[in-house]
Amino acid sequence: MSEELIRVLKMIESGVITSEEGQKLIQAMQKSEQKVARVNSHPIGRFLRLDILSTEEGEKETVQINFPLNLAKAVLKMGIVQKQLNAKVGENVNLDIEEILALIDSEVMGDLMTIDTKDSKIRIWID
Repeated sequence: MSEELIRVLKMIESGVITSEEGQKLIQAMQKSEQKVARVNSHPIGRFLRLDILSTEEGEKETVQINFPLNLAKAVLKMGIVQKQLNAKVGENVNLDIEEILALIDSEVMGDLMTIDTKDSKIRIWID
């Protein structure tokens, strides 16, 4: 039970407020908590990130690609990420775009996938 709820219940118990006033306060607190939860799960401020680490001998290079989550879905559908990935890795890496889009829609956080190729390691995640 939250501290705020306990305070409201004690105020009702001690007669500082009526039970009806307490009910209104509790409902207002619940609405506020729901708004905060919606804001925290919103894609604004979150990014789809790709790290491409070259493991080729003699050439250690890291390429980082970051897209705001709001833009990431369009960029993925247009094939821009796939083209950039293939250009940097030098081979055809087949991303499961539909799976990544489904993971974005499910509001998952953290690693989406890692791909190891002959000459590179690719990490894709949301934060």
